[in-house]
Amino acid sequence: MVPGEWSAADFRFQAEHIVTSKMNNSGHNCIASQVLVLPRDWGGTERLLEEIRQVLCALPTRSDYYPGAEQRLDAVLKAHPDAESYADGCRLLVPDIADHDDVLLTREVFASALGVVRLPGDTAAAFLRNAVDFANDKVPGTLGATMMVHPRTEKDHRAATERAVAELRYGTLGITCSSAIGFLLGYTPWGACPGHTRQQIGSGIGFVNNVFMLEDIEKTLVRAPFAPAPAGCSPAPLPCRCARRTSSPAVPAAQPSNVSPASPPHPASPGCPRSSPPPSVADQEPSCWWGKPHLSRLDGRCTASDALRERAVAAVLAARARLPQSCQSSRTPGLRMRWGSRASLTACSARAKGSGRWRS
Repeated sequence: MVPGEWSAADFRFQAEHIVTSKMNNSGHNCIASQVLVLPRDWGGTERLLEEIRQVLCALPTRSDYYPGAEQRLDAVLKAHPDAESYADGCRLLVPDIADHDDVLLTREVFASALGVVRLPGDTAAAFLRNAVDFANDKVPGTLGATMMVHPRTEKDHRAATERAVAELRYGTLGITCSSAIGFLLGYTPWGACPGHTRQQIGSGIGFVNNVFMLEDIEKTLVRAPFAPAPAGCSPAPLPCRCARRTSSPAVPAAQPSNVSPASPPHPASPGCPRSSPPPSVADQEPSCWWGKPHLSRLDGRCTASDALRERAVAAVLAARARLPQSCQSSRTPGLRMRWGSRASLTACSARAKGSGRWRS
């Protein structure tokens, strides 16, 4: 996570993004996130972690069904007895890994445990240098990595960002989107960073998918917008389904003026340290992306008014009417135009070894 100036909606969206990349299939996924690298000196680090905790609390309980998952999670708890536990212990968060020989950095957990590493760097460029070195030298595996960077930060530190993209030794790199999208697309090359051998197989040899039959592939780059469009309103509180957890979250540090204030506390449940009274759904302001509130994606509830949704659909129809006839679709305009708008992936590229050029 590259430090920058984020809004309240940015923190919530990226927290949901991170948790999704971890909890998809309960973490039983070869490209599931396992290590979150954050700037130690960024004012938004604690804010982002608090949003992640809220999302973890709001998710329903899911079992770790994969063979050996219980033993691997026990190994994490043995190394981190004070790890935060959510949803009756079915997911773990280790908010500060200090030992670079930690089990979360040396072994694939393949379950619902997420570790956080904090690195120095008082600027985006300095942090990127440290983060790239750490990802290349300390973290095993070269299948995929994700870099979250705000567009303004990327513009202000263009050279540092491009150098990080070029130097990260991973087969697929997602820019503000999970690297798993590179596999889900089905046509972009998917495989480990070249260089492994049969004697040291690492994350594997060769690429699959690659329907365009590109040769001498170095890596695949998948890029998406930093936030959905239309932009969201202020994040709504999330319902908490925590049954227990072993430790309370760290107290957020004082926020600098360029970081938005934290969102309101979410409703509490037995075992959760948050004790704010739960606001009724009717009292909550609509908090929406595409005419739908955050709550609708987590527990099926919807607080956005019919008029708001109608205005969103009307805006889609108006935009669709301005498109050339060849670009229009007879499908449901709300879904079709969402994927044709800025909310869709904007670039998928693969670079051939030594060419220095990306093929889109």
